[in-house]
Amino acid sequence: MSIYIGLDLSFAKTGYAVVEVINGKPKLLDYGLIKNDPNQTEQERIEYNVIAIDFLASQYRPDGIVKEASVVGRSSTAMPVLKTHGAYELRMYSRYKLFDFHNASIKKWARNVLNVKDNDKKMVGEAVERKYGTVDGLYTPRGKYIDDIGDAIACVTAFLEREEIIENGVNESED
Repeated sequence: MSIYIGLDLSFAKTGYAVVEVINGKPKLLDYGLIKNDPNQTEQERIEYNVIAIDFLASQYRPDGIVKEASVVGRSSTAMPVLKTHGAYELRMYSRYKLFDFHNASIKKWARNVLNVKDNDKKMVGEAVERKYGTVDGLYTPRGKYIDDIGDAIACVTAFLEREEIIENGVNESED
């Protein structure tokens, strides 16, 4: 048995997913959002994110942590995102194996799971549910897709498939 954590790491809210692997089969153990307080300082918000991730990792003791690689444009939030990634790396690198996984590879994985040429955000959520079945909390009560959670689940799953730690393809449900 091994455990991996997937992250869609950001400054304001971070999606996470914890996957257990037994005999090449993944099982989604936990997932959700880490949200910080927008009224706090930039430093406090970054520290909160990193401490929450560290706490999550200390609970599950993963064999590896896979995060969506940082991709930032020219927005005003680019620097806080980069600082969050740097603080995460600094705090976690000495205790865990850390991996980056490019967001284009996540979308490619979703297209392969669904056998489509689509490229929208909801496609990743559909691929996650094709892989794991219904994932409670992946959509708001009004039906809005929560891409931070979906990307975290897809990120770790696509990484595990690429590294041949789990089998490619859709899991068969267990009764």
